[in-house]
Parts: sequence; C-alpha cells; structure tokens
Amino acid sequence: MAKAKNIKWLIFFLSLPGLCYCQNAPKNAKTIVIKNVSFLQVCNALLDSGYTIEKKDNDLQTAKTELREYDKYWNAYYSINIRVKDSIVYISGLLTGPGKTGGLFKDEPITNQVNKKGETLYKSLFGYAFLKLYNFAQSFKKEIEFQ
Repeated sequence: MAKAKNIKWLIFFLSLPGLCYCQNAPKNAKTIVIKNVSFLQVCNALLDSGYTIEKKDNDLQTAKTELREYDKYWNAYYSINIRVKDSIVYISGLLTGPGKTGGLFKDEPITNQVNKKGETLYKSLFGYAFLKLYNFAQSFKKEIEFQ
C-alpha cells in the first residue's frame, strides 16, 4: 500500500511543468524543432500562452515575442524567436540579465545547460530559459527534436 502512494506522488511531481526536465535535450542545444505546425498555429499558441508578439513577418513566417521576465530564480528576461519553414517550426530564444538592460548578458542565445546526468539545470540562468522554450514546444503535443 505504501509503495502505491509513493508511486502516485512520484507521478504527480514529475507531471508538474516547472519541475520537468527536457527529455533527450542535448547539452548546448539552441533550437527546438517541431514538425507539421503552421505559422498561424504557432502565433496563436504564443498568444494563448500569454506572450506578446513584438515582431511578426507573415512572408518570412518569423515572429519574436516581447521580453518576458523570469517568474523564478533570476532577475532576467527572455524572448522567444519563431521561424516556420515548410510546416517545420524552429523555436529559439534570447536572454538578457540582470534586468532589462542586461548587466552581464544582452540578447544571448538560450542554450540547454545540463548536469552530469544530462538533466536540464532548471535553476540555472540558461537552463531555466531553455525549459520555458521546451514547455511552450510541448504545448503542441507533437514529437520534439533538438538542434
């Protein structure tokens, strides 16, 4: 009986979006790739997720969100960059911090930072931002690849 309760708690904690690790995301991955998604679907998903689109180009099928403040851990900001080509979505991002003017980092590419076990360091400056990109990508419920 105790084992069943422990398993239920384990499943519960692993399902929390802020605590999940990026599965199979290699160290220093910069881009998340999703297939069979349209530009309109991505833009709607950004808006539905609470992001504000700063720049959008319908011809090139690119979009960039406004800076969004980290909701945990750091006094930093990140933005999401989207490129759709042939129904393949490329999601990347930039981070700035501390503050909006960036004392140490200004528009640095977000990369996946991992520990020795290959798990994303979700409490690190870059790892947390990559996790935010990954959580957005998961909202499409499609297979995810990394570059």
